[in-house]
Amino acid sequence: GAELSVVGQFSENGDESFYNKIEELNNKISQHFANADKNTIKGGDNVEYKKFEEEIVETAEETKEEIVDETTKQGQEFESTEDVVEETEEATNDTSQEAVEEESFTKTFELSHDDIRSNLYQLLSKVEEEDDEWYYINEVYDNYFVYSSWDSQKYYKQNYVKTDVDVAFEGERVELFVEYLTAEELEELNKMRENYSLILKENEELKEFKAQKDKEEFEAEQEKIRQEKIDHINTEYEKISDDVKELFISKVDEYETVEDIDADICVYIVKNKVVFSKTKKEPTPAKVGVEENTQNSVTSPYGDLF
Repeated sequence: GAELSVVGQFSENGDESFYNKIEELNNKISQHFANADKNTIKGGDNVEYKKFEEEIVETAEETKEEIVDETTKQGQEFESTEDVVEETEEATNDTSQEAVEEESFTKTFELSHDDIRSNLYQLLSKVEEEDDEWYYINEVYDNYFVYSSWDSQKYYKQNYVKTDVDVAFEGERVELFVEYLTAEELEELNKMRENYSLILKENEELKEFKAQKDKEEFEAEQEKIRQEKIDHINTEYEKISDDVKELFISKVDEYETVEDIDADICVYIVKNKVVFSKTKKEPTPAKVGVEENTQNSVTSPYGDLF
């Protein structure tokens, strides 16, 4: 009643031919025991039993060879897969290692805060020699730092620029002043600063407003002068052809005064022999006032004696 119960396990691997072999072997065993007389199936010299035994052994040997072949094949595939995975892992590790090394290389040349402060002290040493002073760095910011002297208690602000490997001063230093204030004085000072900021803002707005008004007034005055020049051409040279007048009107902004316009037009007329009659202005009649004598003239009997 023995059965090869491992069939289900191998069938899961998807090898249909191997599964069929095992199934065939099971069927042979089951069929033989179902049809044979149990009393005649005995060991020893029983011919029928030996024949059955040989069939079972032969089928089992074939199945064994297939099992070995299949196992070898799967082992080779597994080893091949392991090689690919191993190569992929090695490539990934190499790439990660290169990224780490590159990152480390970059960080090696990046200045730390301590490096910046140390380099600033080296630059300050030259200033100390010139000033015959000892200086101490109080605060370091992104683009400037504050330092003070040990003896005179003077404070300075110095701008600086930095690269990946060095720092350098930028511009001239500016002296700072320290004031000791109470809480009330500090509050009052902050209010004054706020008011001062508002005054500056209002002053800027007033400047912009005044500049805009001045610009508008200037443009209006220039337009008035320009129109006066155009009116002068149209009035004084009314008899000239329109194309000539348009010629001088188109460049009216080039003339400072109407006299400049007259001079240029006269030259043009002479060169081009333009014939026209200039508009004459009607003379303004002069008014003479006569003082009336409201008193009656009386002849003196004494002539001019009295």
